[in-house]
Amino acid sequence: MKTRHFETGSTLAMALVTIAVLSFAAASVFYYINNRNQTSANAGSWQEALIVAESGTDIAMHALNASVKTPTTAWAGWSPSDATTFPKTYSDTLPAHSGEGNNKMYVYVKVDNSITDGSGQVWYRIHSSGSTEVPGLRRVGYAPSQLSATGTKNHNNFLRKIAYNKDTTTGALHLPQTTRTVETIAQPVSARMFWRALVVQQSITLGGSSFTDSFDSSDPTKSTNGQYDPSKRQMHGDVASNSSGNLSDLGNNKVYGNASSNGGVLQNTKGVQGTVYNNYSTTISAVSDPTFAYTTPGPASISTLAAPLTLVAGTQSAPTNYKVSAIDLGSKSKQLILAPPVVGQTQDSYVNIWVTGDLTMSGNAFIQQLAGVHATIYVDGNVSIGGSSFENENNRAAYLTVNGVTPSDGSTRTFTVSGTGTFVGMVNAPSYALTVWGTGDFMGALIMLSASLGGSAGYHYDESLASLSTSNNLGYKVASWIEDIR
Repeated sequence: MKTRHFETGSTLAMALVTIAVLSFAAASVFYYINNRNQTSANAGSWQEALIVAESGTDIAMHALNASVKTPTTAWAGWSPSDATTFPKTYSDTLPAHSGEGNNKMYVYVKVDNSITDGSGQVWYRIHSSGSTEVPGLRRVGYAPSQLSATGTKNHNNFLRKIAYNKDTTTGALHLPQTTRTVETIAQPVSARMFWRALVVQQSITLGGSSFTDSFDSSDPTKSTNGQYDPSKRQMHGDVASNSSGNLSDLGNNKVYGNASSNGGVLQNTKGVQGTVYNNYSTTISAVSDPTFAYTTPGPASISTLAAPLTLVAGTQSAPTNYKVSAIDLGSKSKQLILAPPVVGQTQDSYVNIWVTGDLTMSGNAFIQQLAGVHATIYVDGNVSIGGSSFENENNRAAYLTVNGVTPSDGSTRTFTVSGTGTFVGMVNAPSYALTVWGTGDFMGALIMLSASLGGSAGYHYDESLASLSTSNNLGYKVASWIEDIR
């Protein structure tokens, strides 16, 4: 009987030990699984917090863009909700979602207008914080991962910022939260076309000894009396193609600025003094015929003039609008004069000329644009300019714009320039193939379908044109995005 009691005791002890071992093993498994589950919850909530923060940025960008057209209602739901007072804040509890992990998300957004660029335009800073609840215990899951390359343990879990008592607004928590914040800078988008010396949709070819550089007519340190001065040359004579760089050949000519293309590789770029980019992309808008509320009485067409012809300008709010079938001034023609409404008047006046056919000038014929006159010329046909065809007495490119109207049938027009004169103005002709073989100078900016530049002409970009806007603000785009880890 004593032996049997001893055997029974031994069996019981072994059973207890086995149960203890199994319980310890089960506890270890459950502890490990719980840690992994907690780590998964931490990671899921951490990633989702970033998505929530980005959604807050989207809300702010939507309000900014809506404020361009409907400023009085764009900020509904924000505090303050009026159109002008900043900073503004927005907070919301996002709709709950089902599934594993958290199901509550919160967003807090702040928008301020403390950034102003060099041209006086306001940029907006958006701070958006996304918070999500972290389900489970009030602790960080611990499950280090093994890095196969180095064998070093990487405790990423400890880097996640999880709050246990107070949220970002110091409110009490009933569950832990994780919060992530992104800072976004919103840049105004305007119809500023003339950012570079030359922009084309297709190819650029530089031949002869042609070159590009820049000056600034509004800055006496970068110009002399508002005019280009080679001793004050600037490095912003940028050229850009919106097509593959393989189509363009810069001929190793001097480009005192940057050269860009939309993919491919620009050819023969040894003369580029700046940077060569092959990832440039832009939208070049078509040019439409003008819509005149009225037209000023004048000639039906302007051809070889036996005597000078004067077209009188008007005010900015009521410019004079002339519509002619063609301008054709040959070598024996007298000049076409664009004059202010009063002889000797120097304050600004405005004239628009719509040429429904070709614009052709050669020899000694020229258009004389008197001081103070702003001239905008629309051309539906081809353009051929020779000699000293334009005399812009303002000596500022901003006073003269030549628009080549985009044909409705998608065809290509030609824009041919030769001669020895100096052209001071802007050309926006995105459906025109430009060919130049003159020896004169060009001061201003060009937008063309393509450009083949020869001769020895210099193309001097007026940097002051970058501040010109052809319309009001068109909205906002994201200029930069960064996660704020402070």
